Amino acid sequence: MSASYDDKSRKERTSSADRARRRLWRVALLITLNGMIGLFIASFLFQAKPDTLVKFFKQRVAAQPAGPEKQENEKMVKELEEKLKRDPHANVVGLAIYAFLNALVIIGAVRMVRAKSYGWGMAASIITMIPCLTGCCCSGPLIGIWGLIVLSSADARARLSPSAGNVVGA
Repeated sequence: MSASYDDKSRKERTSSADRARRRLWRVALLITLNGMIGLFIASFLFQAKPDTLVKFFKQRVAAQPAGPEKQENEKMVKELEEKLKRDPHANVVGLAIYAFLNALVIIGAVRMVRAKSYGWGMAASIITMIPCLTGCCCSGPLIGIWGLIVLSSADARARLSPSAGNVVGA
């Protein structure tokens, strides 16, 4: 009788661990993809010349119908052009920070899926949750919140706990 009880509890623990592993894998995959999109955007913007971007924005604004929105957009493009003329290296610093944050997100997601670190997983989820810091400002917050929910579950905590051979926060 006790052998069947032990088998049942072992199966429950195994299914719980498998469920946690699958949930962590799914959210980590989405966080990684979001970070990769961010790195792609950063690399594209690093290569693009600021003058080319201003020219592109001017063309888009010129194609808009006349009205207050067009005037506001023209003003914003002019401000952007003046800002880039005053400090051409500001764009590089901002893009470097953006690329660095996306690299941190990818590292955190990989450490999370490999069950190496709860802290890195939390950091990746929180950074992903902040709009415009990673690849997609629309899906990033949703993915980040999902990551926090998955990481706060008891199954995920058990999988990432130090007693499972992992170092929490390392």
